[in-house]
Amino acid sequence: MEILLIDDESGFLELSKKRWEKKGNVRVDTTTSPKKALGKIDQNDYDVIVADYKMPEMNGLGVLEEIRDKGYRIPFIILTSRGGEEVAMEALNLKADRYIKKSTDPEEQFEMIIDTIFGKP
Repeated sequence: MEILLIDDESGFLELSKKRWEKKGNVRVDTTTSPKKALGKIDQNDYDVIVADYKMPEMNGLGVLEEIRDKGYRIPFIILTSRGGEEVAMEALNLKADRYIKKSTDPEEQFEMIIDTIFGKP
């Protein structure tokens, strides 16, 4: 499984990559730049994209909108610590596959994301 993780917090990227790759047969590609992510999507075959909502260059919904406009139907998960129902509705309208609120408990958050990626309800 190939996962692209986009988040402006490099610590979150490092922890997530380490944790998810322990699941076995998983490769996690990371970037703090939404614009670089768009280039990576054109050059790689990802099974899922996980993107933070709020980032400096472009928010996660902007990334989602651009990849959907290009015709990609890669499963897309939006993560956010900010944003309410309007962000969730916009994400779903843009064909996000899942919207997950970041948790104050990192273990709970990792498990929720892992369950979503690896198919647990």
